[in-house]
Amino acid sequence: MTYNFYIDPIRRTVTPEAMTVLWLDQDVTTIHFTVDDFEGFTFDGASILIKAVLPDRTQVEITPENFSTEPITTEDDEGQTVITGYSTSFDWTLTLEHTRAVGLLTYSICAIVLNLDGETVDKEWHTLNDSFQIRDHIHFNGSDDQDDPAAAATNAEKIAALKAQIGKLITKVNGIAGGGPAVVTQAADMTDQSKIYIYAGTETGFAKGSWYFYNGSSWEAGGEYGEAAAEIYVEGSSLVINTNLVNGNEVSY
Repeated sequence: MTYNFYIDPIRRTVTPEAMTVLWLDQDVTTIHFTVDDFEGFTFDGASILIKAVLPDRTQVEITPENFSTEPITTEDDEGQTVITGYSTSFDWTLTLEHTRAVGLLTYSICAIVLNLDGETVDKEWHTLNDSFQIRDHIHFNGSDDQDDPAAAATNAEKIAALKAQIGKLITKVNGIAGGGPAVVTQAADMTDQSKIYIYAGTETGFAKGSWYFYNGSSWEAGGEYGEAAAEIYVEGSSLVINTNLVNGNEVSY
């Protein structure tokens, strides 16, 4: 995906062509910068540097790619072609390194400015700080992804994974808190995959005194069994899980 950004060299501002939202773990995204009609001046292409602060507060410096510059010309009173400035463009390729955390990504562009004779006139030219948001699909409902099939697919995958985790957690908690699990001395007696069992046998691979739940493919130990109670409910858009302690250890997943 490519976004077009425009730099005003006088005001030093960066303006996106449209609203830019980057998604968590989005790879690869290209920001295409254009500086139109830098009248009387140009950039030293080798000096351009993008300085960014990622959402996790990591500071990075990026050398842009695909730098190009085209002269802007006009005719003088004698009909001669005269260069009045340059139009410059370059790309910033964002990878997983830059979109690994949700939040605000802030950046500025630094460069050395030359006059039309190639002489340095500003060693510390830079844009004002600009930023865009990196978001996680899981925080949004389906309507946010209607215009982006790839985003919708990613959202659906994350929701499915979350539902699977919640289902396993509910199975664990319900087995402990609701009605009490059955005690078995042989793993072969754990026949109901929807229930929780306390194992009291001595078979290899099973821990005596532990409670077991079915994780979708096999019986998994949940720890030493004790008394617990849990409450699961939805508050707004959040799933809330309250538990007390099992043998001094908080029940969590």
